Amino acid sequence: MAVWATGAKTARCLRMEERVAADPLDADAWATLLSEAQQQTPAEYRPLFERCVQSFPSAAVCWHQWLETELRQRDFERVESLFERCLLRCPHIELWKIYLRYLKLEKRCGFKELESGLHMLLDAVGADVGSGPLWVEWVGLLRDAVEPGSLPQSKAVTDARDAFRLALKQPAVGLEALWKEYEAWEGTQSREQAKTMLAEIADDALVARRVAKERKALVDRLSLRRMPRPPRGTPAELGQLRAWRALWEYEASNPQRLDPVQLQTRMQFTFNQALMVCWFTPQVRPPCARARIRPCLSFAAPCCLLLPPPPLPSSLTLLPYPPPLPSSTRPDVNASGVARGGVVDAVQGPRAIGPLLLPTGSRGAPFTRGTHPRVRAPRGGTRASLGRHRIARGACSDGPLASRIHSSPAVEPKD
Repeated sequence: MAVWATGAKTARCLRMEERVAADPLDADAWATLLSEAQQQTPAEYRPLFERCVQSFPSAAVCWHQWLETELRQRDFERVESLFERCLLRCPHIELWKIYLRYLKLEKRCGFKELESGLHMLLDAVGADVGSGPLWVEWVGLLRDAVEPGSLPQSKAVTDARDAFRLALKQPAVGLEALWKEYEAWEGTQSREQAKTMLAEIADDALVARRVAKERKALVDRLSLRRMPRPPRGTPAELGQLRAWRALWEYEASNPQRLDPVQLQTRMQFTFNQALMVCWFTPQVRPPCARARIRPCLSFAAPCCLLLPPPPLPSSLTLLPYPPPLPSSTRPDVNASGVARGGVVDAVQGPRAIGPLLLPTGSRGAPFTRGTHPRVRAPRGGTRASLGRHRIARGACSDGPLASRIHSSPAVEPKD
């Protein structure tokens, strides 16, 4: 249609519709189209947003625009439905801030509901380097719930103390003043035990503040508010991959000396944030798998291969070299089946780039040999088409994360 309900569509909008129809993964065209559509009626903008999130399921910026538009319409039933669809999918702090604002202004939740919502928010995005103000708000909520004259052993005092101590251990900016607040609060609760309580957490709080500054410097290099795009090998894309690699390596170094479960949670959060903007970038998933097959994280190794990027119609860098999965990850997980179902079956046409490295310890070499021909000669392609563009294996192993895309001579098929 060439008109909105409120008037004729602009020439620019019509061009963007043509681009989206030709390429559903044209992120720039979608951004322009949605910015105009959200000013229209629900019957017009909702189908467009639905199409957009189908193409970009991890794009927090799309979900953010849709939520803000529905809030202006005051369609709270649909808003809550969108929260269910996007909050756990996209660990983006701005989405969760909308949820918190909704609880306060629209639902007008009481103490229990608000505390529960804040707790769920911090479970989801509390590892974000910018979550400091949210931790401060949660601590303040529990601190203000302590009635004057409460016993030091009361539940309200214990909950507030635990909140202070947990928040002070977070490597997030915006918590610098919280230590003085905690020091003053402990002095009002038990002067005899205040020094002991403060000494127990002083070192952890100091390390957390140092790590927060270092994480902030790394995160500032990332573009978390852009839509994911199919990779084209541009310098900007390679720069972003290098920035993500630097953050992953820093988190994997475990500067806070977290226990294995906490470290896995931190790494998983970081990789999930990367997928929000790198959903179509295959180089993201192998480092994720490699991080999870360390001894303390081996049980989660196949998880990241269960969500392969969708087929990309016009990209040169599609299929990375996934690291071999250990045959002893978990007895109830078939590693080769995961690789076959998550990667090999996603190969379509001449876009496949091989060879695909499959684990031989799970179902043996015969299975691997039987799978490779499908990669070398997929539907609609020949072996000659596979040799034209190849991703250097070092990009997905222990070398630089940013792939080194180079052209190689075509290999003519043999009769």
